[in-house]
Amino acid sequence: MKRFVIFFFLAFTFSLNAHDWKEQASGTKRDLLSVSAVTNKIAWISGRHGTVLRTINEGAAWQSVGGGNVLDTMDIMNIFALDSSRALCSASPVSDTILHTTTTHIFRTIDGGKTWKTVFTQTGGKINGIFMLDTSRGVACGNPVNGRWSIWITSNGGETWDSSGVKIPSAALTDSGWNNAIWGDTSTHTLVFGTNDSTMFVSTDSGKTWSTRKTTGLKDITAIYFSTSNGLVGGTELLRTSDAGNTWRKISTPGSGLIAGVIVHDNWDSFMARTGTKASPGLHIYGAQNFGDSTWNVVYTAPDTTSYLYLTQARSGEGNAWAVREKGGITIGLHSHSESLAVISGTAAPKSYTLSQNYPNPFNPSTTISYSIAEARLVSIRVFDILGKEVAVLTNELKSPGTYSVSFDGSHLPSGMYIYRIQAGSFTESKKLMLLK
Repeated sequence: MKRFVIFFFLAFTFSLNAHDWKEQASGTKRDLLSVSAVTNKIAWISGRHGTVLRTINEGAAWQSVGGGNVLDTMDIMNIFALDSSRALCSASPVSDTILHTTTTHIFRTIDGGKTWKTVFTQTGGKINGIFMLDTSRGVACGNPVNGRWSIWITSNGGETWDSSGVKIPSAALTDSGWNNAIWGDTSTHTLVFGTNDSTMFVSTDSGKTWSTRKTTGLKDITAIYFSTSNGLVGGTELLRTSDAGNTWRKISTPGSGLIAGVIVHDNWDSFMARTGTKASPGLHIYGAQNFGDSTWNVVYTAPDTTSYLYLTQARSGEGNAWAVREKGGITIGLHSHSESLAVISGTAAPKSYTLSQNYPNPFNPSTTISYSIAEARLVSIRVFDILGKEVAVLTNELKSPGTYSVSFDGSHLPSGMYIYRIQAGSFTESKKLMLLK
């Protein structure tokens, strides 16, 4: 008699939280308005009454580097840091708290904030955002002055600014931009800034020329994020595009008030913060998946009653996130790169250590790397450029036996050959991957 044994295998996957959200001590009770994160460890924050903070150790300590000089009389509206020593910030007088229409300034430091130099001053036209495409070239975008949007370009690291040949007419006297509503892509020299008139301005040549993208149904564009053709813009609502902003559709989101920042990791894990209202402060950071297309849920709640004012992520190093609030609140999202583990009931753990070739390869901008662990080990997977410089840490933690996959997003890197390497105990292996943009 034949005996038939039927085995039922249960396969499931789980996703690790891409961020571990925690509070950090700022040392101030002043409102924090902007943050620029260079790497996972280096970030700068700006705020009211000359507040500038800097960390070089992932926010374990924040150093005040803005007081005691000309910045004291200014609200520091926006900041962009190039590294641990160099940063630029836009500012308006404290006495002009509401509209910031009297004068606007750009300040520059090259010594870690010990000294600041005024490199730009303009009557009106508050500078809402600064974005540097490299160490030399960058753009500052501000409100219109005399019927012309205030667009200024630097080619020497912010030492001087020029608007020659850059003319974007303003359609109405009420036109204005929004603080921090600027986004840039260093690999393509693309820049985008938002306005209060259902319009984004887009430049693909480092700010020399600009075109418009309409966001029908969304008047105020207060937050912007793009990855190639996929993008999210936020105001009172959140819109998504998959064709570089030519068409948009609304995504349902919780919370109230303006969206103060939106970010996406690996074209998948998405996070946003909202300003809330006076009656209902914006205490929450929300998360979703699939580039914001899934259900948004609260992933963190601030321990006080202050509202979030901005959210951003590190531009390199696979991106810790920082969100800043009123009265000195700082929240860090420590990045534990999103991974999936496939577990099959009734099967044995892998008998060997393996590192698979990434797929797809070549890729743009993201690819998946799979690997197997035979025993519990501290596992690190790192990506290096062809010269051996580390550009990303995909995994660096204790792993149980199993088969894993991790994604690598190269949207912030130039095209070229890269090398990824696994180390698990005494096992090491390297493979090549090709990024083509």
